[in-house]
Amino acid sequence: TAAALRGVPAQFTDIAVGLQGGQNPLNVLLQQGGQLKDMFGGIGPAARALGGYVAGLVNPFTLAAAAVGALAFAYKQGSDEATAFTKPIILSGNAAGTTSDNLAGIAASIDDTVGTTKQAAAALAEMVTSGKIAEDQLQNLATAAIAFEDATGQAVSKTIEEFNKLGDDPVKASAKLNEQYGYLTAAVFEQIQALEEQGRTDEAAALAQETYARALNDRADEIKQSLGTLETAWAAVGDAAAEAWDAALAV
Repeated sequence: TAAALRGVPAQFTDIAVGLQGGQNPLNVLLQQGGQLKDMFGGIGPAARALGGYVAGLVNPFTLAAAAVGALAFAYKQGSDEATAFTKPIILSGNAAGTTSDNLAGIAASIDDTVGTTKQAAAALAEMVTSGKIAEDQLQNLATAAIAFEDATGQAVSKTIEEFNKLGDDPVKASAKLNEQYGYLTAAVFEQIQALEEQGRTDEAAALAQETYARALNDRADEIKQSLGTLETAWAAVGDAAAEAWDAALAV
């Protein structure tokens, strides 16, 4: 038994490498599991010996190491997010008037509603870099862009480009987008025009962007509600997988 136990770490390494490399779990079970059974002279002896081996790995030292690893992961993730937000803030001269901490909080809030934190962080960084979107608009606009991508497949960057055009020329861009989506009422369009004519361009841009974001959210909801049960379930699985993949990459 002692001799067999000396070969266990190598088998565990093979199991980990095989699974990480995408090998079929059943193949791993048959190959490494079969070798472990043979090493201990049967399934029963192997199970008893491996149970003791695994239990021996769990002790105050390994638990402490796991805690340190989790803390290091959390620190790295927070550090990466802060760096990702700091660059666009500096490059844009902080036109949005925000901070890295605020953006991190917004990304977390968006993640609770739609998409992943990684999606939210990327969208927010792009919006801040453009300098065309005010801080109080960031969460609503990023949420709309991500929701619309999930529902239609239109890239978040494409939607952000449209928001930027609304920031540059609220009246002209609104008229053009309305031709495609038919979302503006005459009253709202006249209000956007009036604000721009009064020289209140920032307010006109904010109203145009907010109205368009609301329309995108409404359209995304309508599309999702029209999906069948299987499509809805599959979309939920995809979101969960994306969250897990982002976490794995962050390690």
